[in-house]
Amino acid sequence: MDVRGGDPSDGTFFGILGSDPDLDSGTGSGSGTDAADVVVEPTFGKAGQILSSSTHRWSLIPEGCRLNILSISNLPICGSRCPGCLALFSLITRIGLFCSMSSIRYLECEADQKSSQLVDLLTKNMSRKTIIYFMTCACVDYWGLVLPRLAVLKGCSLISLHGKMKQIAREKALASFTSLSSGILLCTDVAARGLDIPGVDWIVQYDPPQDPNVFIHRVGRTARMGRQGSAIVFLLPKEEAYVEFLRIRRVPLEERKCSDDAVDVIRSAAKKDRDVMEKGIRAFVSYIRAYKEHHCSYIFRWKELEIGKLAMGCGLLQLPSMSEVKNQSLSTKGFTPVEDINVTEIKFKDKSREKQRQKNLKVKKAVVPKEPKPRKANTNPNAAATIARKKTAKQRRAAQTIEDEDELARDYRLLKKLKKGAIDEREFAKLTGTEELV
Repeated sequence: MDVRGGDPSDGTFFGILGSDPDLDSGTGSGSGTDAADVVVEPTFGKAGQILSSSTHRWSLIPEGCRLNILSISNLPICGSRCPGCLALFSLITRIGLFCSMSSIRYLECEADQKSSQLVDLLTKNMSRKTIIYFMTCACVDYWGLVLPRLAVLKGCSLISLHGKMKQIAREKALASFTSLSSGILLCTDVAARGLDIPGVDWIVQYDPPQDPNVFIHRVGRTARMGRQGSAIVFLLPKEEAYVEFLRIRRVPLEERKCSDDAVDVIRSAAKKDRDVMEKGIRAFVSYIRAYKEHHCSYIFRWKELEIGKLAMGCGLLQLPSMSEVKNQSLSTKGFTPVEDINVTEIKFKDKSREKQRQKNLKVKKAVVPKEPKPRKANTNPNAAATIARKKTAKQRRAAQTIEDEDELARDYRLLKKLKKGAIDEREFAKLTGTEELV
């Protein structure tokens, strides 16, 4: 099997191993690749020879790690745990593999400003090849619909890719983006590993990944084969601890400053097309529910999520009807609903879809609501006993415990009245059912 050469400038793991003068000859074992990083090609010929001459450092690496660290993107994470991996990571850093990554940055902004920062970044890099990562498929669908409608992004190729698309559609989207010299791919973590997309200049993590281990895999889609590349992650102010978390994992971030607003343009698109409005709501709801699943829940605290500002950033016209909004378990501050607009009157830009919607509304109006059937009086004297029997043993024990606690509380109150002289002993015994003992 052919192997890409042993020159460290080609960006291959084996080239770096073979270039180190400090590696002693000897015998060693281990082979394997991570499908997330195709720069490391699966090899057993020359790769085995290079690895067999690398026992000086390779023998220090636990066997359980050898299948993982052959992906360059895994080294900073693995190196933070294993002394052998750390030594290898130091070697690669010294040789200069990571010098092609110009920087990994973070942009801290409120949720209602995220969309504006994204648009600003894209307009400044129109001639580049960019991948934007979102947390849910609904978010990809929504921004894939909204971004092409912005005047500043007209003429830019935008392609969507996520796990709910059919396999043929995914392959077509990937092939289209791969063939472009410049363009934007909007995707979920389905494109975080296992794909080799050449010439990617920017990685934009609009939403941090639920699994922090995926962060470095996302970043690994750029700066490949010695090319230059940049990456950025958007964080809310309350998520700032993520920067320190990544620094501890040997992934340092640089800060990028915020720019102007673009929410009004997105809201304008929602007013003109019902499809934009509905996909915006679906993206908003799916994001809130997916946010609960973050592995680093001590950093991404769901109960502190400001959904009012998030809704503004999504360009929603009104807050959707969902339990988190109704119960106000999450903060709705920062959201300004659009006044003097009836959302039910917003039409689909697609005439066939609007025609079908109007047809469905007429059918809905024509349906006469059924009157609720009057409930029959329960004449069964054993109904209460039947209901009690239907309860599980655990439920019956819980009910009995509550009754016992109430009875103890009542007896305690009567005892306090007895001590204060509010009632005498005979009355106390009568009320507590202990007259026979007096």
